[in-house]
Amino acid sequence: MNGDRSMTARPVSGQPDTTPRFYTVHEYAILTRRCDEAIRQRIRDGRIEAVRGGRGYLIPTDTLERELVPTQRDAATACPGGDA
Repeated sequence: MNGDRSMTARPVSGQPDTTPRFYTVHEYAILTRRCDEAIRQRIRDGRIEAVRGGRGYLIPTDTLERELVPTQRDAATACPGGDA
């Protein structure tokens, strides 16, 4: 699989791929520019949704999408004190 350790499945011919996809802690850390331990701590604190998989955690891909899409509240508080 060329080093791709994400849990993905190939679609069965003629059927859409409905299998959940996951990131490892390391993959998620790279994508969010945090260290692995920071991600593990956020999982333990309940701030990131994850499931136990094998020897570590697996984080659903939609969790990353929710974290990266700013909400209106976040946009309003992104630059306190005015424009940057």
